[in-house]
Order: sequence, then C-alpha cells, then structure tokens
Amino acid sequence: MKMENLTTTKAPQYGLQKDWEGLGRFYIINDNSLLMITATDGCFPHYPIEVALVIREDINDILLQDVFLEEGERNKALKPIEVSRHPKFAKIRQEQQMMSFCIAIEKIIIEKAQKNIIDFNLEVAPDIHWDLLYRMSSDPHAKMDQIQACKESITWLGDDWKDLIANYAQSVEEMKKINVPFVREKLILRLQRLIDEMTPLERITVSFLYQFFQQYSITIPVLWVKGLISGDELENAYYALASDFSFEEIIKMKNEENDFVQKRLYYLKHYLEEKKLCGESDLSSDFRML
Repeated sequence: MKMENLTTTKAPQYGLQKDWEGLGRFYIINDNSLLMITATDGCFPHYPIEVALVIREDINDILLQDVFLEEGERNKALKPIEVSRHPKFAKIRQEQQMMSFCIAIEKIIIEKAQKNIIDFNLEVAPDIHWDLLYRMSSDPHAKMDQIQACKESITWLGDDWKDLIANYAQSVEEMKKINVPFVREKLILRLQRLIDEMTPLERITVSFLYQFFQQYSITIPVLWVKGLISGDELENAYYALASDFSFEEIIKMKNEENDFVQKRLYYLKHYLEEKKLCGESDLSSDFRML
C-alpha cells in the first residue's frame, strides 16, 4: 500500500524496531527510541510491517501539532520539538497516541485479550431507534442541512429511509407507551446483515466510532466501515445531526481543525485494510502477539 507522506522530517517521529523473536514483525518506538507503551505501562504488541507503517504514520502526523498543557501553563503551547525534552514527555505522548483511532482500537483489542474475549458481537437494535439519521430536525432549514450532510447514507438506504418524529423516550417500553414510531424492521435486518458480515475488528471499529461520535447514529459508522459512504459524510453528519451546525459552519470548523478527524479516518481505513490483508481481523490472532 502506498501511503501519502503527511509528515515532515523536521518534527519528532516515531519509528519501527524489528521484533526480537525473529518473526519479521515490528514494534513501534517513540522519538526517544522507547517502545510505545499503553496507559497502564504495558507494551503494545508487534505488528506486520504494513500495519506498523500505518500506525506509525498516523502518530507522526499527530506529532506535528502544538501541545497545550492542561496543568499550570495553560497559555503556553509546546512546539513539537519541545515535547521530546519536556518532563511530562511520557504522559504527553500517551495522550497523543490515543488521538489515533488506530491506537484507540488497539487498546480495545488488548483489553479484550486480557479478558480472553476472542469475538465481538454487535446488534443494531435497539440503538437504531434513537439514531438521528431517522429523527431529523423539525426546523426546515436545519433539516435541509442535515439531509445534505447525510445524502450518501440516504441514497444508499433508498426507500428504506424514512424521517420519523423525535424520540425522547428512555426505553423501548416507553416508546410503546407514548406511541413513538419505530425504525422499520426491514431496515434493521438489512443493517444487521452488514454487521454480521464484518470481521470482529470491523465490529469493534463500528462500536468505537459510535461512541466517539457521541452515539448520534449507529447506521452511519456501519456504512463507513463497509465502505459505502465517505469519511466526510461520517463527520459532517455528526455535526449536522448532533449539533445542528449549518453546512457552512461545518466547512469552517473542519478548516480550522485542519481536517484532523479526516486524517484519523484516513489512517483508520488503511489500518483496517492492512489488518484484513495480513489475516489479523480475527481477534484471536492478536492473542498470540501479546
């Protein structure tokens, strides 16, 4: 896989170190030549070269950002080169690593491995009944922006998509009591089939994105992981549906953030592809590397 060069040699960079077992795999090391560690001071596993390269490039892109310390020096930004020499180097690097969606997924895998969980099941219901893709704004102008932000998903859903009234119920039972309409069973089954076709790693990714984007939609992460919609739609739909931002506001925000989320999604997509090509989408394969 050819990766786009999104990093610069002037900034600190993570590197790769060949495994000591002679398996032809690689550990990721930080810019102080130390193994990349988890928040609990454990080591991340070694990876096939293709997977290691994606994770490394993702983190190196994150390292290009200035760092704002929360404690004390609130107004002082650390330049990338300054972090390597800072007393809180290890803590800063761990926080930066977790900005990577790839690393966030790896953390989940490690936690499941420690609990001997080798599969991951995901059900689209009942969460789908609170999915904002089917509960758009009652304001016509806001709804127009929401439809524009979700047009790829709506196009794929076709006749199965229907905009329903808002759901303020706290449970399925309450929905029944106050007569809130449910998402069609036909659509639920259609989406569940997509999930059931996924690898455990892909299902974990759907769950992660669902939580990361504050549970605004279960449908849209499913469609993104299956390659049916773009990363732009995944992010734009969140801002439009969950925050009622206009399309102009969304574009302005993404420009100000230098498309940070889009870059994380770019690397996450390649991470999933390389994991599958290397035969490591089955969580049981990661057990052997821990």
